[in-house]
Amino acid sequence: MKIVATDLDGTLLPNGGKVSRKDLDTLRMLGNRGVVRVVATGRSFYAILRNIPRTFPIDYLIFSTGVGVMDWRTGEIIFSAQLSSNRVKHLVTELTRHNLDFMLHKPVPDTHHFYYSATENPVSDFHERMRHYPDYCFPLGADEYPESCQALAFIEPDLDRFERIAASLPDFKVIRTTSPINGENMWVEVFDKNVSKGHALEMLASKLNVLPKDVMVLGNDFNDVDMLDFTPNSYVVANAPEQLRQQHRVVADASSSGFSQAVSLFFNQQ
Repeated sequence: MKIVATDLDGTLLPNGGKVSRKDLDTLRMLGNRGVVRVVATGRSFYAILRNIPRTFPIDYLIFSTGVGVMDWRTGEIIFSAQLSSNRVKHLVTELTRHNLDFMLHKPVPDTHHFYYSATENPVSDFHERMRHYPDYCFPLGADEYPESCQALAFIEPDLDRFERIAASLPDFKVIRTTSPINGENMWVEVFDKNVSKGHALEMLASKLNVLPKDVMVLGNDFNDVDMLDFTPNSYVVANAPEQLRQQHRVVADASSSGFSQAVSLFFNQQ
């Protein structure tokens, strides 16, 4: 084992809780053994610091679902991606055509700042997310197409609708995520074609000269799929959707230190 990568919310960090003492000890043990520790999250760097201190025992952070990669110890951004104004114009046209509530997040390092556009009856997640970022959200003006790192749209649970939206954006990476707010609605994340947690992890492993067989990954939702598929050593926590539990080895849920269990299982199989 040379790299261990884990999702954060609902995987290493229980919903509404804290990272367990056992999992913190496991992270420190991995560091002592020279294993590179990576957290890969959909959160912006700003949002991460709400729950994770700068002393947290990891080596790299993949944030905003792969938009950026940070050397955690130095704070250096070693990779970032964004969409040009022309690409954003096409994206806004399609999202508007689908009658979606959406947000356009600014490029790295300001990914917690966003422009927003709402329909007459926004999905509840839209209002809730606006409430969390009152000082960082701005209305999107007509004919305004700012450079962005991603778009985030919200829909009620409707897989057919998600697939229609994704099919209309073939030149973008479209990722489905379960709402972290109510656990039911769908978040539609749209990025540059090559952006994902998996792509960021692949680039990081290449930079460190590590093969996929020497990487372990733990996830809990659909935005982890590319990362889970990067290595044969993939696990999901028990609170992951059934579809993912059928495709990957299952460990205990986030509140029961599933991260430590996955690391132990991987060590034992080597």
